[in-house]
Amino acid sequence: MLPPFCTDCMIKYIRVKLDDDNVGHIKCPAFNCDHTLDPLACASLVGPSLFVRWCDVLCEAAIVGFDKCYCPHRNCNALIVNECGGNAKKSNCPNCERWFCFKCKRIWHAGFGCEESAVLRDRNDMAFGILVEQKKWKSCPRCRHFVELLEGCKIVKCR
Repeated sequence: MLPPFCTDCMIKYIRVKLDDDNVGHIKCPAFNCDHTLDPLACASLVGPSLFVRWCDVLCEAAIVGFDKCYCPHRNCNALIVNECGGNAKKSNCPNCERWFCFKCKRIWHAGFGCEESAVLRDRNDMAFGILVEQKKWKSCPRCRHFVELLEGCKIVKCR
């Protein structure tokens, strides 16, 4: 049961608690009431977008202590938990189904390390990185130029 407040006041109260305090367990605004508001009971009151936001805040609070990040792709920003533990790197967002690097929290930088990806300039750099990954090219540890090993010894040296 909802407390006896007007609809607009309840919506504003819940929005402020979510936006400013970022808490999912919202206490009843009634004087001397220690109950928390039930998101399901308030769903029709607050509308779909605020209800989804409320659920997101509750989910995020439930996974405290886990390695997590938000999808770096534009128009996604889904919360993703590293369920594998350890050195997760190339990850696929379950929401937008695009690749990103869990280690540096950036869009997937095929063929480039996390540090190198920070200075990528444009789509050509990204396209080259994808080609590097597809062809399995390796970079020289000294000069960072990429080489393709077709045959022979697996040791790569600069000239």
